[in-house]
Amino acid sequence: MSGSRKKPPPADAISAPAGSTRLALDEVEDWWQQGEEDNQRIVAAVARKGTAPDPFEGHDSARLLALGDLVQSERPFGLGRMPRGFNWLSGAEKLDLLLELDDPRATVQALACDEFVFLVKDIGMADAAALLALASPRQLQATVDLDGWQGDMLDRLDVAHWLAIALTAGPETVDRFVASVGDDVWTLLLASSLQVFETAEEAEAGAAPDAEVFTTPGNDLVLAAAPQDPLLPALRTTIEALYRGSVERGRQVVRAIRWELPAQLEEDAFLGRNLRIADHGFMGTSQAREFYAYVDPDQEKQRLLEMIRGEVDADGGVRPFIAVAEPPRTGLALAGYQEEGLLGRALAACPQSHQSRLHHALVRLAYRAQSARAKGLAEFAELPQWSRHALTTCDMGLAFVSDGQIEVATMLLQMEPLDSLFQVGHGLVVRLHHRARAIRALLGGVAGVDLLEPEDAALLGGLLRPLPELGTLRPPDEVDEENPAVACRPFETLSEVRDTEVRLAAIAAAARLLSELGEGTLAAIRDRLAAEVAEHQQSDLRLTSMLATAIAWTVLEGSARLAPLSVQQGQLFLQRAFETTASGRRIAMSLRKALSRSLLATPDLQEAELVGLEDLVERTLDRLDEELGGLDPNAPFEPRFVGAALVLKTA
Repeated sequence: MSGSRKKPPPADAISAPAGSTRLALDEVEDWWQQGEEDNQRIVAAVARKGTAPDPFEGHDSARLLALGDLVQSERPFGLGRMPRGFNWLSGAEKLDLLLELDDPRATVQALACDEFVFLVKDIGMADAAALLALASPRQLQATVDLDGWQGDMLDRLDVAHWLAIALTAGPETVDRFVASVGDDVWTLLLASSLQVFETAEEAEAGAAPDAEVFTTPGNDLVLAAAPQDPLLPALRTTIEALYRGSVERGRQVVRAIRWELPAQLEEDAFLGRNLRIADHGFMGTSQAREFYAYVDPDQEKQRLLEMIRGEVDADGGVRPFIAVAEPPRTGLALAGYQEEGLLGRALAACPQSHQSRLHHALVRLAYRAQSARAKGLAEFAELPQWSRHALTTCDMGLAFVSDGQIEVATMLLQMEPLDSLFQVGHGLVVRLHHRARAIRALLGGVAGVDLLEPEDAALLGGLLRPLPELGTLRPPDEVDEENPAVACRPFETLSEVRDTEVRLAAIAAAARLLSELGEGTLAAIRDRLAAEVAEHQQSDLRLTSMLATAIAWTVLEGSARLAPLSVQQGQLFLQRAFETTASGRRIAMSLRKALSRSLLATPDLQEAELVGLEDLVERTLDRLDEELGGLDPNAPFEPRFVGAALVLKTA
């Protein structure tokens, strides 16, 4: 596998950022060695004050050179830069590929911190020790920032888990890990389990009788802990590493356990961590969910098109938008998005000077969705799902505003934050949510939803979620304890939105039509009909059952009604409506057209509702073909053979 990898591009083939010089290969090597030495000297001091150092900071050319083996040169500014084949490898194969590189330490440390954490999670925590041994101080700090918190609370077990992995890599990795993470985190980790005393006599008087008592490596303080505490090995490892790095730092952290207020420590650590994760594009859950606030898609479309045409003056807030330039990325966060759509085409059409920044803006868009909807920021298993959701929703917004015109879409990408385009796409879905709520009320509430065909009920159920999604039925052979009958996922294309609009319009139109015929809500009509029909029909009456019955009355009497048919009327409908064809008995084609015209000649129906209702009428006629086409019109009419396709009286 290593023999097929491409060598890094020459340094002079990579443009250096403005204000910097190009680095030749020998200069990169000299710089790298010097950076390693500097790391060892400054990591402890810098980590305690906030953000740990990144050896590639300010050296984008060297970073690109180090990432050369992981970046797909044919798509340098596509939606994903890492070769797709990399994502198909197993965790062990990915790790082997990295370790077989000419300089794996340089390549690993060149990764953006968030990508490093996701790569570790992708490869698997069981094999993560080798990567931690190669990581930069900032990457080590990011493991705790992204994967060591649950909400606003430090997850001590997760931090201890990362510490145990570092210990597997060796004492040097433990020391670098502890040095890279701030004092506030270690104080919080230790504070819930340890008591601190100045002398052995004080510990003997103040500690619990069964406590495990030990002194710090500097023999300056006495510590007590519950012997059954599962974190005790991690606590000892942390204290030993702190003192090995600096006795002064170790003493300061341990004393803080005794004298600092826990609530203040937690708040300070949380605020510092939030500032750092914001640098990677993440945010708190509540802030991220503001991203899903509704905006009117039509108004936003008008605003954006006016901006493109220059119809908003300078005071109107029009400013060219390009995401802030940040370190190059491999595109690992976008691995779940394969079909590039209009968004990908418009990105490729942008000037090359903008593409790299727009690529990073897409990563931040993905991370904002991850922050809002994933169980945790570093949940790699969820990253493809929410990355794809962010990009396809942005793609929907872009397609809606631009009407699919690549020139307009390209201009929008260069002038408007991607968040705005995402909100337009999400606004289209929110409108479906409100229509679904109105339909539920029209049906008579939750009980009325049972009147829908299973696939329509699944659609409505997905839309009625707090964050609306597209609900579909799973094939029966895929349903089990882990996979319910209804599968829900975010909308991905404008065609899905428009198809759903048609289906909702059909349900709403049919519900209004049948409510007028039955003079009440559908739930109330169903209850009334259920009292007059055979038992085998009572639990299976649906909207299509009612519509089919209205069709039968139209055939028999020339006008629609919503009342049960007698057995004789059912047989008469079978004789009048069906004809024999090569494929069996079917409702006559001429009658199909006449029935559609008759039922659709209803006032107050909008064009979209007419299209949807026509489709529902066709589906209802297909159901009648399927369930009644095999019956002999001249044989005795047995209601049990009809099922609930028509509503029949008990006698």
